[in-house]
Amino acid sequence: MWQELEYRIDVWQELEYRIDVWQELEYRIDVWQELEYRIDVWQELEYRIDVWQELEYRIDVWQELEYRIDVWQELEYRIDVCRVTRGAHIEHL
Repeated sequence: MWQELEYRIDVWQELEYRIDVWQELEYRIDVWQELEYRIDVWQELEYRIDVWQELEYRIDVWQELEYRIDVWQELEYRIDVCRVTRGAHIEHL
């Protein structure tokens, strides 16, 4: 009878140990999933930063292009003035 009781106690302790191991495994799985989520969030953030930087670059290029167009239009205007006045106002250019 004592042996049977000791056996059942051993089985119970083994069961408790396995439950503890299982709970630890579940915890680690939860931690892993949280880590994967954070990695996904970080990658999305990096992507958005890249998109933002590309947008800033394109805006800078567009502004530079607009500036050059303005300069060319001003130059064309002054050349037209020279043509119309036959060079009379060339010192003002």
